[in-house]
Amino acid sequence: KEQAVANSRVALKTAQDALATAQKPFTDEDLADAKTAVASAQRSWDLAKQDIDNTRRNWDTKLQQAEDALATALQSYLDRVKYYYGVELTEAQAYQDSSTLTIVPNPDAVFAWQNLFYRPPSQETIDTDINATWQALINARDSRNSQQTQRDKAMLAAEQAERQAGANFRKAQETLDKMVVDPLQVALKQTQVATAQANLQKALDELAELKKGGDPLAVALQQAQVA
Repeated sequence: KEQAVANSRVALKTAQDALATAQKPFTDEDLADAKTAVASAQRSWDLAKQDIDNTRRNWDTKLQQAEDALATALQSYLDRVKYYYGVELTEAQAYQDSSTLTIVPNPDAVFAWQNLFYRPPSQETIDTDINATWQALINARDSRNSQQTQRDKAMLAAEQAERQAGANFRKAQETLDKMVVDPLQVALKQTQVATAQANLQKALDELAELKKGGDPLAVALQQAQVA
């Protein structure tokens, strides 16, 4: 019976500890850390969203400047060809290598502009001028393409960072959300404590009854029979 009482005390202590854990499954420090983590993750996510907008604006500005420069270079080349040869190239023709592009001059236009000069420029000078404007066009196109590639990479990196920041925030929020008291678990543990207390009381009562000794009347009867 004494062993039964000891076992009941251990069972009651275990049930009480389990109840205490169910009533507060986390420490105040754990809760504070979780709230701090959520706030920090939220700030990081907000900054990542802002970074996407900033990156888009910055690169759109750079790309627009490159587009404008390309448009200017294209028009300059088209104007130069028209000036010298009286021919209007298409945009597709403009990007062909000027040294391999076959241009059939407009005789009337050529005669008109050449008469403006006492000594018209040589064909070598014309070719040099046209090749230079064409090379400027190609450089402007390559610069625009480079800016586009860099913009795409920068936007991809910013979007990936935003997705990761969002995932970090959701994970931190899930951790905080789990730090709640489950009323069903508390009720279950309270029932287990009550059962353990009843079992302990029963064991104590049985031990006390055993320690009182035998029934005096029964003992006297047995003594008379012995005698």
